[in-house]
Amino acid sequence: MELLNEEGYLLTAAQMAQAEADATAPGFTPWEMMQLAGRGVAQYIVQHYEKQPVIVLCGPGNNGGDGYIVAEMLRLEGWPVEVLAVTADMTGPAAKASGHYQGVRYPLAERKVQPRRLVVDALFGTGLTRPLEGVIAERIQEINHQDNHVIAVDMPSGIGTDDGAIMGHVLLASLTLTFASRKLGHVLAPGRAFCGKTIVLDIKLGRQVAAIAEAASPHLLENLPRYWRASFPYPRIADHKYARGAVLVAGGPLECTGAARLAAMGAARLCGAVTIACSFDALPVYAAHPDAVMTRLCEEAGEFRSLAGHKKITALVVGPGHGGGEDTRHTVLTSLASGKALVLDADALTAFESDEEILFGAIEQSASPVVLTPHEGEFTRLFGDRVEEGAPKYKRASQAAILSRAVVVLKGPDTMIADPDGMRVLINGNAPPTLATAGSGDVLAGMIAGLMAGGMTPFDAAAAAVWLHGAAASQFGYGLVASDIPAMLPRAIESL
Repeated sequence: MELLNEEGYLLTAAQMAQAEADATAPGFTPWEMMQLAGRGVAQYIVQHYEKQPVIVLCGPGNNGGDGYIVAEMLRLEGWPVEVLAVTADMTGPAAKASGHYQGVRYPLAERKVQPRRLVVDALFGTGLTRPLEGVIAERIQEINHQDNHVIAVDMPSGIGTDDGAIMGHVLLASLTLTFASRKLGHVLAPGRAFCGKTIVLDIKLGRQVAAIAEAASPHLLENLPRYWRASFPYPRIADHKYARGAVLVAGGPLECTGAARLAAMGAARLCGAVTIACSFDALPVYAAHPDAVMTRLCEEAGEFRSLAGHKKITALVVGPGHGGGEDTRHTVLTSLASGKALVLDADALTAFESDEEILFGAIEQSASPVVLTPHEGEFTRLFGDRVEEGAPKYKRASQAAILSRAVVVLKGPDTMIADPDGMRVLINGNAPPTLATAGSGDVLAGMIAGLMAGGMTPFDAAAAAVWLHGAAASQFGYGLVASDIPAMLPRAIESL
């Protein structure tokens, strides 16, 4: 019953409820839908787990109803099952499901969960609207501190469906079995860390989900290779290095050479040639390493303009380790005047903190395809109150992309890639926590430029680079530093 979520849609709780309502018809009632969901979870458990004692936690609503169906199906298969129920007072299909369960049940408040059990979390799912407290919070804390394997039905209890927020306490799941489509809470931080592996089960709502997701503005999608794999610039047999694209990185001063070198190595793994433009005093450091990157002396603005405009250069990176002064502003504006694909990161963004209109106006007037790559602090400094305060991260990213007329990559554990047309936001879900290390964003900036240099559109290049960045870091594992990421990219690309 496993469904590969081919379209990658991400729904809110209200959108999912609407999809269910739209599907309701004679022959496919809410009760039939609940049976399909519960049976799907039970079938998955039977197919993927050895028979063992199971504790099913059932809440007061439809998620609890799903749980009762899971419990009854497992009981009929001969599994030892106990239900721990929040309440016996249920209504609608959930009450019907509770009545169909013929096994052992106890009030949740009167029985603790024993260690080393398979626990099915059917407490609240996507229906939670307030923080968990009292005996429910106590049971969650007990389970989280025991050696239990937890399977969440739809959503681990305690996660905000629409924002991934932690609602007081949250049950830590090893696996989440959700229905019809992933929800925002499955990929947004911090909730994503509590979902474990998330698998989508088919409950015959594909048409309704697609209609609702496609009507939303912006479309919210999980960042998956299917969206950009076809345009990925794999080398061709007839290519030479410049046919694969060439990136120019604006190098910073002697004391800040590391960031530009990391960006250069990120680009070098994904295009044919990379050059760092640098000052005379920093030249020996840049020239010493990395070996695959060229250097060019660039002491004056005119020299950088000439380098940026060279016909062999197809993409530029400005910002990593560059400093935030007037020189950086001038380098950014010169880069925009070149018409080349451009990634603006770090200092290139903070340099316009009080003059963002100058930057946005220059982007509008430029022929350059532009990608901005702020983290939350840089985002706030650049966009400030120009985006809706308190809005979800995906909305703020989309508003910023429309405002700046550039693709915006709002970095974090749930990086957003927003299109300036306001139609799409991809939310990345494969970044490991080890990416929280100095310089990883510099590598990402270079990767995006390398892919644009090779011919990908800014949006596709940003999405592909963000995904590969996470995949490379995941393959390396614990102990990652930023300079490890480029070396892992070949293996991440092979996984495509």
